[in-house]
Formats: sequence, C-alpha cells, structure tokens
Amino acid sequence: MRAQTRRLPALAVALLGLCILVFAQTPSSAATYNFALSDHPDGAKSPPFEYGIRMDNWNKFFSFEIPGGVGLTVKDDLGMESAIMQGVVIENSSTDDIVAAWLLDYEFTGLTMEGSGAFTATGGSGTLTELGGPGLINFSSKQRNGTAMFFRDGGHRGNPGWNGWGWLMASNGPTSGTNDFLFAATPGMANIPEVPVPAALPLLLSALGLFGWYGRRRQRQLAA
Repeated sequence: MRAQTRRLPALAVALLGLCILVFAQTPSSAATYNFALSDHPDGAKSPPFEYGIRMDNWNKFFSFEIPGGVGLTVKDDLGMESAIMQGVVIENSSTDDIVAAWLLDYEFTGLTMEGSGAFTATGGSGTLTELGGPGLINFSSKQRNGTAMFFRDGGHRGNPGWNGWGWLMASNGPTSGTNDFLFAATPGMANIPEVPVPAALPLLLSALGLFGWYGRRRQRQLAA
C-alpha cells in the first residue's frame, strides 16, 4: 500500500508534464489582422463617387483619405472575436465646400469569421465626433437579408482586393436616405497618431487647409 502511495505523485507529475508538452506544441488559433482603410472608388456610380461613409440623410459623406487615416483591427481569438474601426475622417457636404475633421469609433458585433481577417457582422455601433466642433453622430447597424457588414478580399463594385460594405442608421438627426460604409482596405497598420485627442487637435485643425482640394474635387465630380 505504501509503495502504491509513493507511485501516485510520480504518475501525477508525469501526466502534468505530458499536458504541458501537448499544450505547448498546439498552435494557437488566435490571430490579429490590421488594415489601413481608404475611400472606395464606387464603380457602380457615374461619375465615380468616392467615400468611406455616406449619409444621405445628413447630406454628407466622410472620406478616409486623411494622412494617418482610419484603421480596422480584426481579432480572431477562440470565441473572443472583435472588429474595431478607429481613426480621423474628413467630412464634406454634397452641396458646399465645408470641410471638417471627425473622430470615428465603431465596433462590429455578431461576427462570423471567414479567415485571414475577413468577416461578416450582424450588428455594430459607434460614433462620429466632430473635432473642434459640436457635432456628434451616434450610429447603429442596419441589416439587409440578416447581414449588416461584409469585409472580404476578392473585389466589390469594380474595386479589386479587400473591401468593406455595409449599412448604418443614425440614432440622432435625420433618419431617411442611404447611410452606408463603402471602403477599400490594405493589409497593414494605419498610421493613426497615438496621442490624446486634445494634444492632436491643433495639428489636425491646421492640416485641414490641405484638404480644400478634396472639396473642390467633389464639386467637380458633382458638376460632371
């Protein structure tokens, strides 16, 4: 009996060592994918209508073309998946040359991961906050045939490679019209400044003068 008791700790140690060895050699399925986002050259429109977020009900569109831009981080982590879009966008009205900077923060929910960072989502929520101004837009998702967002590699509406497209609703302000995401993506980190918004605000506002060409280009597109 005493000999059997002595063997039990040795057996437990051996089993523990085997478990550690198995787990150490098992590859983790967790992965993080980063994408830098840009405006989508919508081939379905004539002339092309480039934007990242379109809000007909607010008579605005938002461009992802500002330096530093917008990033999308997708985590595929054993039931702890996430897809978060953050960055600074440029707003331009479809009727005038107003230019302003907004901070975008949006998280997709109800994710179905498709590999390599691709996913679909059934929901999502977030905000657009005007930098240096009073504007605030609260977003929620809108489904079409049960899906609120697609993010895939393989082309969409005439643009090859990675693209994202989906639908939005604003919980404040006008609610009619088309509100959607439509953007292109490139694998890799977006160069979003890692500084608090108050510290970054003077730099962002001083840079807005560089984007007057964007509003003028938009006006030329509308006149074409």
